[in-house]
Amino acid sequence: DIPERDAMLAELQGEQRRMAALLNALQALARADAAEAIPREPVDLAELADIAVQAVGRRHPGVTFTLAAPEGPTLVSGWPDGLRLALDNLLENAARHGRAGGTVQVTVGAAGDTVSLTVDDDGPGIPPGERERVRERFVRGRGATGTGSGLGLALVAQQAELHGGALDIEDAPARGARLRLTL
Repeated sequence: DIPERDAMLAELQGEQRRMAALLNALQALARADAAEAIPREPVDLAELADIAVQAVGRRHPGVTFTLAAPEGPTLVSGWPDGLRLALDNLLENAARHGRAGGTVQVTVGAAGDTVSLTVDDDGPGIPPGERERVRERFVRGRGATGTGSGLGLALVAQQAELHGGALDIEDAPARGARLRLTL
């Protein structure tokens, strides 16, 4: 039966994409774990965020993404691939675990030597008792829905540490989760 075969093929392709994403995430964790010194160069975090927001918007057309960033470059010294990995995972997390058809606000800020990227969603948020645990590998929040391997926030936390920064998880001002990467 052709419709059944097409459904099975679509399911297999989805599973193949999920497995490839999992293997890529594990490989990224292993590379960073083994890195004695990551390559650093000036990275415009606002520009990188703009590219990442556009890409995630194409993958999740039902979610509204907005970006607020200062005029001009917002430079940090970092590993561009690692920072993009962190941004992609923050945005993917908000799209998957925020409210279906919701809004994700991305804000880039700079104060002195500190640059931050904040991602606010309007979903259910992350309960305070789970905020440390979801930074660990293969850990998902108890209320997590949708696909995921529990590696996304572990990758973000790892990149924050490699860049001398931090990942903070709190409540968003209106509702939902606020995840802030500070470098």
